[in-house]
Amino acid sequence: MATREAIRAAAVELFVRHGFDAVSVEEVADAADVGASTVYRHFPTKEDLVLGRLRDRQAEFADLVAAVTGVRTVGELLVAATQLWAPEDDEQVWLRGEVALAVGTPALLARLQHQIVEWEAPITAALAARCGRPATDFELRQLTALFCATVRIVVREWVVSDGDEDLVEFGRPAVEALDHLPAASLELVDR
Repeated sequence: MATREAIRAAAVELFVRHGFDAVSVEEVADAADVGASTVYRHFPTKEDLVLGRLRDRQAEFADLVAAVTGVRTVGELLVAATQLWAPEDDEQVWLRGEVALAVGTPALLARLQHQIVEWEAPITAALAARCGRPATDFELRQLTALFCATVRIVVREWVVSDGDEDLVEFGRPAVEALDHLPAASLELVDR
């Protein structure tokens, strides 16, 4: 894990300094004092050097949706899972930097958008299981799509705001605004 983090940190530093497109995987390997094959073993694509941690965090969220207890409805579940999922202060620093890099780099932004759309399926499946509905349920799919879009918008606006506001507090009103959707009031069968 230390090698993976060293590679990722070296890559992000180089990308911020020189631009994503101007830095090769070989340069990342040199900066991390590893071979290019080691970089590719940990990060199959150059984009994964920036977006891999975000994808891992997305998977963590789906796991939280499946595990959170003590809530009654889908809306309460999404709010509770979001609060648990929110990055700590030190993680917010890397998140701000990596999202800023992605937003400013067309190839990364396109990949990030695609990654967010892919994130919908595991969340919908977890929500569906929690309320005893099929994963194809339109209301749940719609709520999940809007939730994912809300997270994308909140994080992007938080990054460009350059403020010191905590991400959770910054985004809370936007996530709670989803509570008016019909699927948000669905009762969980496994509280």
